[in-house]
Amino acid sequence: MRTIGLSMVSVGAIGALTLAALPAHAQYVPIPITNGNFAITNAGAGLTYSTLPTFLSPAGTINITAASTAGSIIQSPTPITTNTPVGFATFAGGYTGSLNLNDGRTTTFTGASVSLRGTATVTGTPNITLPNGVNFYNLLLPVGATFTYTAQSGALHIPANSPGLSSYSTPQFTIPVSGGSFTLTESPGTSNATITINSLLSPLGTTNLTFSSPNLSRGTAGFPFAFYPTPTLTTNLGGMADGTVALNDGKTASVANRLVHLQATTQVVTLPPGQYIQGARLLATPVTIQGTITGGSISVPESAVTMPPAPVQPQPVVTLPTPVVVQPVPQPTPQPKQQEFALGFATNLNLGGEPEEYLRVVELEPVPVAPEDLPEVEQSSLAYSRLHPVVNAYSR
Repeated sequence: MRTIGLSMVSVGAIGALTLAALPAHAQYVPIPITNGNFAITNAGAGLTYSTLPTFLSPAGTINITAASTAGSIIQSPTPITTNTPVGFATFAGGYTGSLNLNDGRTTTFTGASVSLRGTATVTGTPNITLPNGVNFYNLLLPVGATFTYTAQSGALHIPANSPGLSSYSTPQFTIPVSGGSFTLTESPGTSNATITINSLLSPLGTTNLTFSSPNLSRGTAGFPFAFYPTPTLTTNLGGMADGTVALNDGKTASVANRLVHLQATTQVVTLPPGQYIQGARLLATPVTIQGTITGGSISVPESAVTMPPAPVQPQPVVTLPTPVVVQPVPQPTPQPKQQEFALGFATNLNLGGEPEEYLRVVELEPVPVAPEDLPEVEQSSLAYSRLHPVVNAYSR
C-alpha cells in the first residue's frame, strides 16, 4: 500500500505562513455553511480545484468565483478512502466570490478562508494516511489523484471590511449589544456546533434570542478561523439568530433568521490534545467553549419593530334576575251539561190485573205533556209504556 508523504503543519509554521499570507486586515466574519462540495486534483502541475466550491448557507447565497489550494490542510483519525470523515480548512485566504445575504446585504470578497467538517473520497491513489490523527497536515496528492469533498458543517470566513457588508437595502433598527455570555459545544462527528446564549445584554431592552449554526472567526491578527494553541482567544461569534427583544419603550423587535456577528472572548474548558480548529477538528470527545460577549449589534428592519396591541378591556358583566316562571294552574276539563227530564203520572194508575200488581204510586214533577193531552188512541197502558220502561215492565 502506498502512503502519501505529508508534512504536519505545526503551530510555529502556521504562524510564519500567516504573517506573510494574510491580508493587512485581520477581522473576519463567519458565514455558516450547512452543505457543499468541491474537488481538488493534481493534474501534474500541482493541486488545483477541478470543481470550484459550492456552499449552501442559511444566511444567503454564496458564490465562489476563484479558489486557490494554497494553505489547504486536512485532519482525519483514520486513513482517507471513500466517504471518510475529514476536517478541512484553508488559512491562506484563497477564496474570491460574492455573497447575497437574506437580510438584503450584498458584498464581494477576496482573501476568504473556510473551516469545514464533512467527508472525503480519494481516487487515483489507494488512500491518504496521516501520521497523527489529531493534527492538521498539508493536503498532498500524487499526480492523477483527486480529493473530492462534501461539506456538512462549518463556515466561510470573509474579511469584515468587505464592501457592502455593513449596507442594508432597507431602513434598519439597530440594537446595540453591551455584554453577555454563551456556551458553545462541539461534539464528535461532522455536524455543526450547538450554542446556548446564557445572557445577552442591551441598553435598549431585554433580549430573548436563540442562536443556530454558530462559528468562531479570529478577531485579531492570526488565523481567519478560531485556532486554539492556547485556551483563551479573542473571536467574532457568528450565527443565525431568532427571537424577540422587548424594548424599554414598550415596543417589540422581532429577530427572524438574521445573521449576527458579535465580539467575544472565548475559552476552551478542556483543550483536546493536538491542534484544535473550531468548526474543522474531528473530535473524539465533546469540547466546551465558554464565551464572554464584549460588544456588537443586531440589526432588524424598521418594520420588525412594532407596538403590541392595546389590551382589550373586559366588558362589564350585567347579571339579570332569573325570571319567575308561573306555571298555569290546571283547570278541570269542562263536562257537557246534562239536561234533566221528569215525567209525571197519575196518582192512581189502574194497569189492570190484581191489586198486588198495582204499581206503587210515584210522585214526579209535572211534565210538559200530560196523559190526558195525548190522543185517546194512545191513552192505553201499552201506549204509556212507550213513555217509561217501568211502565212497560209492569204491563207484561
